Amino acid sequence: HINGDGDFGIETASFIDNPLLWAPTASSFVLTALHIQAVYAWRLINPLTLLCDYGYNVIPLVEAWSDPRNALTLAWGAVMT
Repeated sequence: HINGDGDFGIETASFIDNPLLWAPTASSFVLTALHIQAVYAWRLINPLTLLCDYGYNVIPLVEAWSDPRNALTLAWGAVMT
């Protein structure tokens, strides 16, 4: 949604509302965004853990390349190619 100033309201989003926008590094932002896509794809296939409301820190930031959650992201990327 666009606010009255003509922008997308990114600078007004709090950390609690969208922690991804406050990621400490660009790589953390990208790794987390890709991981979220993989999580949503998995929940589309297997909706047993599907939630109706995602609150703060339900999907924590991926802050390092060595994070084991990157394996899910790589697996999803391999399936999609």
